[in-house]
Amino acid sequence: MPIPGSYQVTMNDESAGTLDVIQQGRSYTFEFVGDKHFDVSRLICVGTSSAASIGIPAPRGDGMYLRKNISLRSLHDVGLDSIHRCLIVPVDADISSFAVKTDSESTETSSPEGAVASEAESKPSPNNSEDSVNPPSQRPPPTGGWQGIDDPASLFSDPCLQGEAAGISGALISIVGNDSCLLALPYSPSSPFPLVSCFRSASTRNIGRRKYIIFNIQNGVVV
Repeated sequence: MPIPGSYQVTMNDESAGTLDVIQQGRSYTFEFVGDKHFDVSRLICVGTSSAASIGIPAPRGDGMYLRKNISLRSLHDVGLDSIHRCLIVPVDADISSFAVKTDSESTETSSPEGAVASEAESKPSPNNSEDSVNPPSQRPPPTGGWQGIDDPASLFSDPCLQGEAAGISGALISIVGNDSCLLALPYSPSSPFPLVSCFRSASTRNIGRRKYIIFNIQNGVVV
């Protein structure tokens, strides 16, 4: 299975860094090193007829970094038997849309059976184990509109998250249900990532003319 190797990673048709894949027994180590900062995005690998999400790079130094161990079984489950290209895409992008279509697939209309990577990645990964591929972030739309919140730390039950959120200004909140809400924190590539300990659960959204990092909070916990 031609997976191991060194690959150029692109973002919007421009170089974004390199990905090295090393086989270690029944698993593969994916290590991405980016040479510049970019917004919360997803690293994906595109194979012969499927695409798989590897994970969400985090800021490190002047660039971005991601290291992930993925089992051979997990790659088999999403149909990734080779790597043709590596991309940085929006965190909530439809992964299946990047897959290389075969002649038979190109004559069919889009269907749940054809979205191999999308279906496989929609399965929950509650413990974020190395034996599963990260699913794309899914966030429910706000139902009550956005309004300012002066103390976003008050939304969390975890003292560590309360400390991270303390002092953040310009936050917005949208009520989703009785015990759920969306928290929007202003984001700029030149500023520290807000709630970096929860970056894997984050998505991005433009509200007005500003970019925000969005977290889904239920009963004081980021989900």
